Amino acid sequence: MMMERLRNLLYRWRSLDELDKLGERELADLGLSRYELEELVTMSPEVPERMARMAAVFGLTVEDIRALRNEYLELLENCGHCDAVGQCRHMLDAGTAQPGNVGFCPNAAFYRAKAARPEG
Repeated sequence: MMMERLRNLLYRWRSLDELDKLGERELADLGLSRYELEELVTMSPEVPERMARMAAVFGLTVEDIRALRNEYLELLENCGHCDAVGQCRHMLDAGTAQPGNVGFCPNAAFYRAKAARPEG
């Protein structure tokens, strides 16, 4: 576990170093701001998995939420900065998370709306 954390840390450090070398044109080609890219690079690897598990509570797949790229990045950021990570993990691991009892999730309203209108 410690070696994996160290590998992740070194990967992020190298990624940030590479990110610093990107020019504005390259960032524009990616369609991301420097801040958004830094957020993605430094995000804990467990955030996308936890986010996908919570979306599944609402009947959504990873593909459903990834389909809207700009919203997906915002969802990741919301999840990554959430103050209720412990409660979220506990409910997801226990299998007790339901659409009606996860109001603590900063993405719940989006998931609920997306599930009600799956076409977009």
